[in-house]
Amino acid sequence: MTPIASAKKTSNAGFLIFDIETAGHHEGYIKHLVSHFNETSKEGEKLTLAAGKDFIDQLNAQEFSKNILFRPIDEDLIIKIKGAGLFSRSIKEWQLFRAIVKERKPKSALLMYMDTLLLGMLLLPRTESKVTGIYFRPHFHYISPNPKWKTKLPELLKKVILKLTFLKKGIQNLLVLDSSAIDSLKKITGSEHVKVCPDPVESYTLSQKEIAGFRTQYHFPKNDRKVFLIFGYLDKRKGIEATLEAIRLLDPSELLKMHIVIAGTISKDYQNRIEQLLSELPEAVMITTHLEKVTGKAIQFFFEASDVVLAVYQKHIGMSSILVRAAISEKPVIADEYGLLGKLVQEKELGISIDSSRPEELTKAMSTAIQSQLKVRKGSQQFFVKENSVSQFGKVIFETLRQ
Repeated sequence: MTPIASAKKTSNAGFLIFDIETAGHHEGYIKHLVSHFNETSKEGEKLTLAAGKDFIDQLNAQEFSKNILFRPIDEDLIIKIKGAGLFSRSIKEWQLFRAIVKERKPKSALLMYMDTLLLGMLLLPRTESKVTGIYFRPHFHYISPNPKWKTKLPELLKKVILKLTFLKKGIQNLLVLDSSAIDSLKKITGSEHVKVCPDPVESYTLSQKEIAGFRTQYHFPKNDRKVFLIFGYLDKRKGIEATLEAIRLLDPSELLKMHIVIAGTISKDYQNRIEQLLSELPEAVMITTHLEKVTGKAIQFFFEASDVVLAVYQKHIGMSSILVRAAISEKPVIADEYGLLGKLVQEKELGISIDSSRPEELTKAMSTAIQSQLKVRKGSQQFFVKENSVSQFGKVIFETLRQ
């Protein structure tokens, strides 16, 4: 096994990926990009990954070509930067990025999480390399019915900062996961170099024997109950409480035909809250909880073993990989109508979008699913999966960096 080469200061790597956030989807995104470059890089190209030392050490145990280099960032420094206030963090993180760019001298650099760097990009000198940033939470295009000045002022400041950053050429390319944000961002930045970034989800081939074994291991029902899955980081925004309220409105006969599965990480306080609410549900409701982190292939097992995916997030901004995972497993989604999630579910016929603040609407949607009347368009699901594949993600990123 050949370890990743350790880059010298004079490496002149072609591309640099920078990220001090390596938890959650950040870890997956980076691994996808490193693997994609390992398989598709052109002759003479090099990639340097600048990330936390602990994460770099994990990657160092894998086999990659010698044109993949790494630049570990001290974990104590990351903790210090992330623990600073919003203004201070942005300054310190941009200073670190500039120092690494100066050290490695890449042709193009990618900020995996640009959101926290905007102030630093504006107030400090720009880098000598071209910069591409992934903007995770643009929300200028979300219209509030009753905007207050406390909300409008920060949004106005973000718009001004973003526009000025493009004017000073602190950044050249902007990538966003929210396709509905493209037009507003082009208008704000005055640039055409704004495009959609896929939300990459890795797909696995699972046998029926493996799925059956999983269902047994995690106590999924062997009868005709419909399995409703709530998956991911479980907090108040996930819509769990709205779901449990809607379940109470179901006909008693329908409760005997459903099974709720809740899987993912959760804080101890919120776990106590949810367990209390679950204990108050009618006894006819079957519930399975797996309240810990699920990664890799295991994620797909939960989706394959379920019948319906619940994505009734509360006022969620942007994209969610939950939609892609549901489409991979060809499962219908019940989603809140707000924002991009609701729009995608409706336009791509991935299930049904409802106003989850109205329990009766969610109850009706669940009842429809219990009766096997919740329809999806499989062709649209397959195309959606292809749009957000790991290979498409890598292709978009490196095509942009090569510009």
